[in-house]
Amino acid sequence: MTSAISWTRVRWALYGALVALIGVGFFVRDSLESEEDRLRRLIVARNETKLYPYLASPDAVLAKMAATGLWQCWRGEKGATARQQLEAGLTAMNEGRYATAENTFRQLIREYPDWAEAINSQATLLYALRRPAESLVLCEQVVTLKPHHFGAWNGMALCAAQLGDWPRARHAVRQVIRLHPYSRENQEFLRQIERHIPALDV
Repeated sequence: MTSAISWTRVRWALYGALVALIGVGFFVRDSLESEEDRLRRLIVARNETKLYPYLASPDAVLAKMAATGLWQCWRGEKGATARQQLEAGLTAMNEGRYATAENTFRQLIREYPDWAEAINSQATLLYALRRPAESLVLCEQVVTLKPHHFGAWNGMALCAAQLGDWPRARHAVRQVIRLHPYSRENQEFLRQIERHIPALDV
């Protein structure tokens, strides 16, 4: 009888523990889902200020959502018509129609001189055309307008590396890592850059 009672207590204890674990699982899942929903609302609202911190999330899904959301904010900053023109230029660039892309980007920059994403697109094009010095100047303009623009910081690092300006490249990629600390690609990029810098300067 005693052993039967003990076994009953054990079974109830195990059952209680199982219920608790299931409850924790549902809580974690619901918390994650609500965080994703919150992030989606910020993206729809184009709230860049509140999107930036999510780049530093250890959750890869949230960090990627934030990065995608910020690109959407930057590209849509000047309205639907301007965005269509920008995307037409990006399509031309990706298809190798560089002259068309450059004309589009330059026209958008003239019309919207404070549009960081139009400037960043032109910087990307110049890098693709192997004109890193010109591209670097434009990347600097972008981060002046938007200090959290991880894409422009990354572009600056690439340009500086191509020019052999390793300290500048290191500074730029460190800014990317500060914004996006769990990016393995940028961590590796930093290691590659630091191989070109004397140990005492690292």
